[in-house]
Amino acid sequence: MRYSELVTRRPEHRKPPALPPGSAVYAGDRTELPTTLAAYSFDHQKFETVTTSASDDCFRFHEDGLTTWIHTTGLRETEKVAQLGRHFGLHPLVVEDVLNAHGRSKLDQWGDWIFVTLRLLTHDKATGSVDNQHVSVYIAPSLVLTFCEAPTPVFDAVVARLREGAGRIRSMPADYLAWALLDAVVDHYFQIVDALDERLEAIDDALADGVQQ
Repeated sequence: MRYSELVTRRPEHRKPPALPPGSAVYAGDRTELPTTLAAYSFDHQKFETVTTSASDDCFRFHEDGLTTWIHTTGLRETEKVAQLGRHFGLHPLVVEDVLNAHGRSKLDQWGDWIFVTLRLLTHDKATGSVDNQHVSVYIAPSLVLTFCEAPTPVFDAVVARLREGAGRIRSMPADYLAWALLDAVVDHYFQIVDALDERLEAIDDALADGVQQ
């Protein structure tokens, strides 16, 4: 099987040319998915969460002095993303990068915040395909914002650790949470490598059997 058959590809929809810098325009292919948000607020004693379709439902979480993680799924409704950006002080160019699903992976740091964009890969064992989507992580004091184009199981284990209070994650600062999320993304890269390795071994065995015959 070719690599192009393994990785799920979609037609590229890029943003219109000549837009001013910082334009909140979604340049991606998952236009059928609505934008939903999940907010988590916690410390070593407390944990609260809400799932909503309204950005402003999440704002109160960061007003209680606890560490807050807001995860946005679906980037089609750009005003919701822009509203989050305005409330939490994201630079318009950061919001533009969040919505640019075809941008290169990168890391920006300015003052007390860090912004990371990278590819999120998940392997479907049933079909053997790999889903490839754009993910962004914004890290500031007591705040983590994540943005995905589509639903993903990659962060489920991190959510479970927060909910159960397992390990140190609820007693550590926001950068520890961000590390856990990025670590989950990288762990899934190794699943892809393992899947490719198994396929290469199968091809090698098939070629060896053919030579012997």
